[in-house]
Amino acid sequence: MQYLKLKGDIVEVELFEVQVRSMGGSEFSVTIDGTDNKTQDLKRAIQDQEGTAVMSQQLFLLSKSGEKEDASETPLKNEEVIHGPCSVALLVNDHGASQM
Repeated sequence: MQYLKLKGDIVEVELFEVQVRSMGGSEFSVTIDGTDNKTQDLKRAIQDQEGTAVMSQQLFLLSKSGEKEDASETPLKNEEVIHGPCSVALLVNDHGASQM
């Protein structure tokens, strides 16, 4: 395996889990790559896993307590970097309006 790494045929990646809590009460986790760790990458992973369109998602970072009431007041921007395992609240906009 070391030979394949040196050759560039395989690359090690760091994965981490993000806990996602919908406003409707459901919970699920999404695993993302440590190098593809922007909000837009997380939204794509949620779309792939749950079928919720990227444009319909607004994500809010939850505090360490994980309570929705303690969520950030503004949605995460698409270019914002997610620094490791965390919890987010998912608000689905049925009208498909994207965030800034």
